[in-house]
Amino acid sequence: MCHIAIEKLLKAIVAEVVEKSPPKTHNLL
Repeated sequence: MCHIAIEKLLKAIVAEVVEKSPPKTHNLL
């Protein structure tokens, strides 16, 4: 179950970064 929590954390962090950063960051995904 731990990996699910980590996955949710990563997605939340990525979402925040994408919101604050220019569209260029989409290439990293």
